[in-house]
Amino acid sequence: MIAVRDTVIILLIYNDKIGSVYIPDEAKQYFGEYTGEVVAVGEEFPYELSVGDKIYLPRHEGFKVYATKEYLSLQEKWVVAKVGDYPIPIGDRVTIEPFPPKEKIGSVYLPDEEKETQEGKVIAVGKEVKGFAVNDIVIFGELFATDITVNDKKYIIYKEKEIMGVKK
Repeated sequence: MIAVRDTVIILLIYNDKIGSVYIPDEAKQYFGEYTGEVVAVGEEFPYELSVGDKIYLPRHEGFKVYATKEYLSLQEKWVVAKVGDYPIPIGDRVTIEPFPPKEKIGSVYLPDEEKETQEGKVIAVGKEVKGFAVNDIVIFGELFATDITVNDKKYIIYKEKEIMGVKK
């Protein structure tokens, strides 16, 4: 298989379960995280990927895999991170470990919808990231994130420009 120009071809890998719930084969394309194995890299693909690398794909409204195709050709904007002990971001992406949600502020308990955290610690940065470093405490929004769970630990992947700022 040959990838052309700035594309990469991956073999899709679907999750077998979410938590302890097994997903039937016909539903795997709709649930869980998308991962894939690189089978070909175009000569103009801007990031360092090799045949055999395992990668994460975005999990948000702008990216969906509707068909049960085995192979998928992607441009760089859809390649999020390499699979590792934690998601290894590619290009201009940042891996953040979100802080646990706050249960209360002072003596006031927060309702469930207000418990989501929007702060976290930078775990890794892609080679093109200039404004953030590992261990920075950052503030982020809820949109455009790719949530990835590795060994029961939650991570969030953002493009650098989508992070609101560094907390000092």
